[in-house]
Amino acid sequence: MVTFWALLSGIQQTYAQSASTVTIGGTSSVNSISNNVATFVDEGLTISANGNITNFAVMITGSYTPGDILSYNGTLPSGVTPAAFNTTTRSLNFTGTASASNWQTFLRTVRLQTASATCFPESRQVAFVAGGALYNPLNGHFYNLSPSSTSWSQGATNANNQSYFGLQGYMATLTSSAENSYASVLLASDSWIGASDDYLNINAAVGYNLYANQSASEGKFYWVTGPEKGTQISTSNGTFLSTVYQNYAGGEPNNSGGEHVTELYVASKQWNDMPNGANFITVQEFGGMSTDILSSTIVFSRNIYVNGAPTSGISGGGVSVCSGVNS
Repeated sequence: MVTFWALLSGIQQTYAQSASTVTIGGTSSVNSISNNVATFVDEGLTISANGNITNFAVMITGSYTPGDILSYNGTLPSGVTPAAFNTTTRSLNFTGTASASNWQTFLRTVRLQTASATCFPESRQVAFVAGGALYNPLNGHFYNLSPSSTSWSQGATNANNQSYFGLQGYMATLTSSAENSYASVLLASDSWIGASDDYLNINAAVGYNLYANQSASEGKFYWVTGPEKGTQISTSNGTFLSTVYQNYAGGEPNNSGGEHVTELYVASKQWNDMPNGANFITVQEFGGMSTDILSSTIVFSRNIYVNGAPTSGISGGGVSVCSGVNS
């Protein structure tokens, strides 16, 4: 049995690549498939890289409906292991290292099967993601988890030292409800994100001595990592700027015992302030930095049209009947 932690370990190691650049392409036309029939997503998928690629993910990134499933019927590349289709991340994850050509041959055999298009045609989008990170089509960013628990400051440093096919890593900055929900599907435990009211973190983020000491910055949380570095979130503990997204739990942040950095709760997906010295996994994000090298095409998405709506009268048994349409 493949556990969630086995899946998570693959997502955690997406940055360990021998390839520094990768290009994924495929068929530009919409793939028209039949409802409830396992059909190849893209037999024209192309993958090239300047080295071996560690891990791959195939994800339903648009219009996922319960009952959808991704599968494959090809031979796995040597040393690559699969996880069962995960309905939380909506992904089929493969852990291991293989050449671009071997990945290409294998991933051309990935299939999509739906079961919901019984009364109306539906659409899907399926993405092939090199490195196996969680891909967010809403902002084009990628997310994974650090391999181990650390302090907040060490987690921020470690994230900043990561690169994902040329994209600079940073401790995640969750700037909308959609992004917060999307990144939260990774979590198996409470995890660090990049908000802080520590005056040293804030001063480093804005690039000058905005606050003279901790008393001056207390309760004034900022994003201190990533593209949003230097963006203020709150003006005091529990008082937030209306123009900036935040998701602190009720009564938080409250600086209960020297809490100056932020964690993301696994249970509620809300935020809480914590001491820097606590040990948590770090949510790492890639994308949106001015220093990013954009020579790679890390993801390719194929649009799918799912047929299945009845087009004529009932001619025999076993025919789907749509409520309010057929007599």
